Amino acid sequence: MPAVERVPLTVARRPQLEDGEVLVRSIRACSAVLRGHATPLAEERSDVYVTLTNRRLLVSSEALSDAVGVRLANVADVRAEGETGRSLFRLGLLLRVMVEAQPPARLQIRWRKRKPEAELFARQLRETTTRCHQLLRQEADSLEDRDSRRRQVAPLAGVQAVRAAQTLQLRTRDEALERAFADTDALFCEASELVKMSQRLKEIALARRQAELGADTEAALLFQFRDLMQEFGILSPIQTDSVPSGCTDEFLEQLSRECYEFLEPRLRAHGGALSLLDAFVMYNSSRATSAIVSAWDMLQACKKWESLRLSASIDEIEGGYIIRGQQLDQPSEALIAEVERRGCISEFEAAELWNLPVPLARQQLATAEACGRLCRDDDGTGMIRYFISHFEEFIHQCEAVA
Repeated sequence: MPAVERVPLTVARRPQLEDGEVLVRSIRACSAVLRGHATPLAEERSDVYVTLTNRRLLVSSEALSDAVGVRLANVADVRAEGETGRSLFRLGLLLRVMVEAQPPARLQIRWRKRKPEAELFARQLRETTTRCHQLLRQEADSLEDRDSRRRQVAPLAGVQAVRAAQTLQLRTRDEALERAFADTDALFCEASELVKMSQRLKEIALARRQAELGADTEAALLFQFRDLMQEFGILSPIQTDSVPSGCTDEFLEQLSRECYEFLEPRLRAHGGALSLLDAFVMYNSSRATSAIVSAWDMLQACKKWESLRLSASIDEIEGGYIIRGQQLDQPSEALIAEVERRGCISEFEAAELWNLPVPLARQQLATAEACGRLCRDDDGTGMIRYFISHFEEFIHQCEAVA
């Protein structure tokens, strides 16, 4: 791979990362220039965006159509120097990155002031570069050891060859796992700064909320819990202790309305139908651990939709229950539109398209067929497919001719 390369940008004007490439840190700098290499950064660019990953150092700018990437494996030296001269960058920070390329190149990144974020970025660049070189040396040593072991071992045959191959496979897997855990530990170390920052922000937000509420910790925690519930889609979660003792019907009625408000947009996103198991998992994932609703309570709450005149229903089918966002005698318009777009569809394709159980997809197709919107036929391979039904149009044409 080349030491210096062009990197395409995303729609958000950020460099595209490779498979397995992990973002370490991003920072905005005053200017950047790459000396000794023919790239768009050969001339000094101002107001640049610098991105550090576990493999490359990426520099992008609004004036450039592509970003410039420097492979950390080819970085020979990283130096951070403070500028104190009489220039625009007085008391600034200059980061020099020496690149082993043909010809040798030198990347210079400047900040106007010695900000703590810039110094932290320079330190992380040195640490990430050192770790990248160490991993490359370990991989090279591992390959040499593997080749030497293969040369030393005499050719085997039969059961011994199979056992030797299994032993070598296990050893290779162990080495890969060790490298993976080493990379994970390094990533956790890099993320420690973000964790500390998030904890400080959380403490500041809690302190402000307590100051507004007169140091009422319980009210602050209640507001925090409501904020989390709003993010998950539940504005006011109902719990068994929120209704009087013995009022089971009132609890089920409130739970029924809450389930409908939560599931209604998700029914539209899944083609108008969901299995009760999927709805149960989605709903309880948005609630606190101490407020999980049982499957029996959720089933009884869903059965109250008809009495509450809500535009959703539940029905028992083969293998479980189906939740639909419309009456059972009405076909799914999303399903009809998809059949018109494709030309035909099978129950397995419908199940895969909307992530539904096969019995649920079969029920939707059968409902549309019973309404005269679809018709079924064998495609010649034993697979039953559903097509748009034109029988009603044909009958009208025959009546008009008669």
